[in-house]
Amino acid sequence: MQLTKKKYLLTDAEREVMEYIWTSEEPLSGNDILAKPSFKEWSSGYLHNVLRSMLKKKVIQVDGLVQSNTQYARTFVPALTREEYAAQMAMSVGGVVNQKSIAKVAMAMAKEAGSEDLIRKLESLIEESK
Repeated sequence: MQLTKKKYLLTDAEREVMEYIWTSEEPLSGNDILAKPSFKEWSSGYLHNVLRSMLKKKVIQVDGLVQSNTQYARTFVPALTREEYAAQMAMSVGGVVNQKSIAKVAMAMAKEAGSEDLIRKLESLIEESK
């Protein structure tokens, strides 16, 4: 999948909603999201604008409908995992364009996590690609 920075970069509000959707084990409606204390101050209109933008960026998708009082509301699930989003950001923002640069980004992440075994495996991959 080819990505562009503008298309997939989430705003702060989108990232906040995305974090909640990633941690939920069930599809969430707008009302479910607004019921969470950290979203209590948001208006319904604002949240719907955020969700519409996230749908356009294809980071969430509609899972189905639930009845909410006398109306029906869409439910949302992630269209990609947290790791897939991080990879997309590394690819689009960081200029990662080939196997060697992907291995170097993975190496930097392994060093940050302190994973010595993974670091050795990645070093050998980088050496093989020279």
